[in-house]
Amino acid sequence: MFNYKIIVYMLIYVYMNLTNKEYEDKHFDKAVELISATWDFTTHFKNLEKVNIPYIFYLKHILLSCSYKRVVVDEKDNLVGFFCAEIKDRKNAKSIKLLEYQIWLNALIGNFGNRRKAMEFFKKYQKECEELYSGASFDKEVHLLAVSPLCKGKGLGKKLINDYMKKCKTKNIKKIGLQTGSDCNYKFYNHLGFDRENSLFSTLYIQGIEEDNLFIYTKEIV
Repeated sequence: MFNYKIIVYMLIYVYMNLTNKEYEDKHFDKAVELISATWDFTTHFKNLEKVNIPYIFYLKHILLSCSYKRVVVDEKDNLVGFFCAEIKDRKNAKSIKLLEYQIWLNALIGNFGNRRKAMEFFKKYQKECEELYSGASFDKEVHLLAVSPLCKGKGLGKKLINDYMKKCKTKNIKKIGLQTGSDCNYKFYNHLGFDRENSLFSTLYIQGIEEDNLFIYTKEIV
């Protein structure tokens, strides 16, 4: 059967002169810019002078955690889409643990602004993640999906996820999962056939609304 969706995605890429390719180290700075334009991490810290520090460590952790990393760039090599997920078994647990120690050390020496505020945030974030992921079951995880505001609503995020799921199928991966929240367009994952598997209420993100706002979504690969 003729697949019109594939043709639409191809036309979007051609019309916007977009290229989907493997992430390289040269994309790091632009990836930090895209992440900071997508999420505001600075609200979790006080007297933060080096505003890029949270985004830099966040991206470093993701890059160490993921073996599937794709970027979408325009004709000027500007980053307009970024996707990171697991596809292989992790073999760098020591490197990830070392980076986590570096994050705590930077919090202690004040690189995340007020030491007490930073330490409280990281402790609470770690505790909430443990609670959120407890009981959730999946084979591999999507760690990051970011699309430039200029390209949202054009099917770019959907294509990145669909490409990843096709890759998972070739690797016999049966189920994938991801973390998202009410400050993101989480209904996007409902439209892609993901199911909400776990949720909790976090005071770290949205204040004044006492309902679950962090979620684990999963999807069977068929």
